[in-house]
Amino acid sequence: MCRSGVTKWRGTEVAQPEDPEIPLIKNGEDFERQSLGLLDAETTRLQNLVNADINTQNRFKALSDKITEETAALTVLQDRLREGSSPVGGEIVS
Repeated sequence: MCRSGVTKWRGTEVAQPEDPEIPLIKNGEDFERQSLGLLDAETTRLQNLVNADINTQNRFKALSDKITEETAALTVLQDRLREGSSPVGGEIVS
């Protein structure tokens, strides 16, 4: 009897949607009337979206940092070429 009560308020396990952009709980629905299983699934879906955004943000920052480093190195090489010295550190011999 106790297990059937738990199953009733917990609800059945809800699978994650293939497209995480699709909410499991429709806009305007009362959260207090949803089963715990559905609320847990929606929480997991939202956490996955946030984690994906954090991963994308971290990858973008790493890429931006690399571009900044490469741009600085390119500037140094261009300056050395304008000055007439070898990019590796010596004078260019004609």
